[in-house]
Amino acid sequence: MAAPAMSHPSRPGFHDAPLSAACRARLALVAEAMIPPAAGWPPAGELVAHFVSRRTSPAQRDSLEALLEPLEGLAPEAVEGWLGGLESGRPESFAELRTWVYHGYYTSGAVIDVLDAAAGYHGAPQPLGYRIETPPRAPAHARGSYRRTEEVADVLR
Repeated sequence: MAAPAMSHPSRPGFHDAPLSAACRARLALVAEAMIPPAAGWPPAGELVAHFVSRRTSPAQRDSLEALLEPLEGLAPEAVEGWLGGLESGRPESFAELRTWVYHGYYTSGAVIDVLDAAAGYHGAPQPLGYRIETPPRAPAHARGSYRRTEEVADVLR
C-alpha cells in the first residue's frame, strides 16, 4: 500500500499545529510499539511526538487526535493489539500513522547519528552526494580504429 501524499514527497510539511499533550502521549505509546526500544538507539516516543507536533497542519492534527482518541486509558501493553486492529480494519489510517512514525523517527538527528556511527551514513545526499561506481563509457559498436599519435601523418601535404 502506498504511503499517503504529503506536502512534499521527501518529508512532511512544517506547519507547527501542535498536538495536545494527551495526543502526544498516545502517539509516543504508538511509536514505542512500532519501533520498540533497542540498545544503542534512542527511544522513539518523544522523538516522534515532537516531530509530528511541529509538522502537522491543523487538518492533519485534528485527524491524528481523532485517530488516537481510542488509546485514552489503554495500557501500553494493549497498544500493539489496537495497532493490529487498525491495520486490518482501516489500512489507510494505519498507513498514515506509520508514515508519521517512521518519518519522525528516522529523520531525527539522534537516529541519524547512530546510523552514521554504525555504517558511515551521512544523511541526505547533498552536499556530499552518494558515491556511484560506474564503468567508463565505451561505444556500443566496434567501428573505427586507433592510431598512435606518432603514426598520424599530415594528409594535406
